[in-house]
Amino acid sequence: MDIRIAQALLQFTFLIVGILFLDFPIGLLEIFLTITCSLLFQKLWDFKSKRSFNWMSALPSALSLLLLLRVTEIWLWPLAAAICVSSKFILRYKKVHIFNPSAFTLFFFLVLVKDYGWVSPGQWGQLGLFCFVLSSLGLFMIYKVPTMWVSISFISCFILLHFSRWFYLGDSFPILTHQFQNAGIWLFTFFMISDPRTAPLDKKAQLVFGMTIALFAYVLAAHYHVRASLFYALIIVSLFTPLLRKIYSSGEFKWQQKLFLKA
Repeated sequence: MDIRIAQALLQFTFLIVGILFLDFPIGLLEIFLTITCSLLFQKLWDFKSKRSFNWMSALPSALSLLLLLRVTEIWLWPLAAAICVSSKFILRYKKVHIFNPSAFTLFFFLVLVKDYGWVSPGQWGQLGLFCFVLSSLGLFMIYKVPTMWVSISFISCFILLHFSRWFYLGDSFPILTHQFQNAGIWLFTFFMISDPRTAPLDKKAQLVFGMTIALFAYVLAAHYHVRASLFYALIIVSLFTPLLRKIYSSGEFKWQQKLFLKA
């Protein structure tokens, strides 16, 4: 099984759990519009580019939007889907898209149309977060993930930075743990920054990429009180991914290099 299918199944499962048990403000119409429009725009861009329909690229991105993005009007879901898919084909450097499409869409709503959309990651509660982290770790253990060190370096550095600040300020322990009782951090760690199409493949480059994102996100959140700092940090650091690839000669990932379940 291709890892993108497994990823989509996991995301869809948590979306359904969120709707049924955690009161996510998402209905069947929003799900239908977002997924259908994402697949439609993927089909149109693939047709324009004269290549086969890559539905496995669009589906996980659409589900990430449904899990993290909230909008004020229902017509904004098709717009979000259009931005998400189209960014892969428009914002490119040497025929490779620069930004993770879901992260770029969240950035678009946070910066350009902030009155109409926002990121809402903290809806899961502790039980939902626990299940999500375990499932995500299981996904990483079972599958061959070429960008695993991005996620490991990011979350390790991010935790260390918050621990250092907690220790320096002498805060109570719940203040520290509260920073990570947020499903958005784990969605970001396991599904956004680990995207092999937008992250470097060389191990050293991945370590630099992940730790730099963690540093930017920490500074934005702790010193400038920026909400959704993770997504801002990813967009900023992604601008330098081509440079990292050039320095470390890591090349580019192609989905023809299938990621299958280990035998």
